[in-house]
Amino acid sequence: MEFPNGVTVGGEKVAVMAGPCAIENREQIFETAARVKAAGASFLRGGAFKRAVRRMRSRDWAFRACN
Repeated sequence: MEFPNGVTVGGEKVAVMAGPCAIENREQIFETAARVKAAGASFLRGGAFKRAVRRMRSRDWAFRACN
């Protein structure tokens, strides 16, 4: 599959996607985008915006995405 940025996924080259688990603010995502591009990744990804507030989980084994 070829994307608008010219990168083909599913070909002979590995397509790298990188980014934060959660986007906290505008500055963070732009800084991350610059670093992802400089590192050679083809795609920027980011989790849904969420405030920097941690909620306690009821069980220790509960899923904790990147935090």
